[in-house]
Amino acid sequence: MRTGLRFKKRVMGEKPPAASNRPYWLILITTIMSAAVGLSTFIYTMRTFNLNERSARTTQRAYLVIQSPEASLVRHTYDPTLLDGVTEAVDLKYGFDIKNIGKTPASIIELSIRFNAPDGWTRYTSGDKFTRSAQTFTDIAQDGTFQIRNPLEIFQLTDEALNEFNNERTGRVIRSVTMQGHLAYRDVFRDEYDVEWCWTVDQVGGLHQCDMTF
Repeated sequence: MRTGLRFKKRVMGEKPPAASNRPYWLILITTIMSAAVGLSTFIYTMRTFNLNERSARTTQRAYLVIQSPEASLVRHTYDPTLLDGVTEAVDLKYGFDIKNIGKTPASIIELSIRFNAPDGWTRYTSGDKFTRSAQTFTDIAQDGTFQIRNPLEIFQLTDEALNEFNNERTGRVIRSVTMQGHLAYRDVFRDEYDVEWCWTVDQVGGLHQCDMTF
């Protein structure tokens, strides 16, 4: 019996420790750290991808600008159907270019111009705003230009307003009309942008930039 016990201890050895004695807390911490590292790597990769995509959109998108403005206020050259109490009219003629200085085409969504005229001036077309929708425009290619030339806005003047307009020649009164423009467009990435501008046109041929609010 003693020999058998010695053999058992010497050859077969002792039993391994029970599974419940293994340091599972260490395995858990290691697993959590590995998952955190993997999540951080994923977030960094996605952020890098998004930054690269935004950078590509910024460098490759369309940029529309307003160039070469011109405008004048002159006495009306023909007789419209005048409103009650109106004896004279003034024409506002203007034009400008819409140029694409970006690297991809642009689609115009809407062009609008709001007018602010002196007291006693009434826009011949109802309302104070000129609007063109997308259907009246073609896409503007890279380095392309869409010209707005010689739209005519007629303002009917009361007698008092007409006298003030005529007194410009004596240097006592200079009347002006303010034009506030808004252009909405879309690029090839389906992102939408706005361009705004403001001009003041006076009756002595001046065209000046102005505040966007009036």
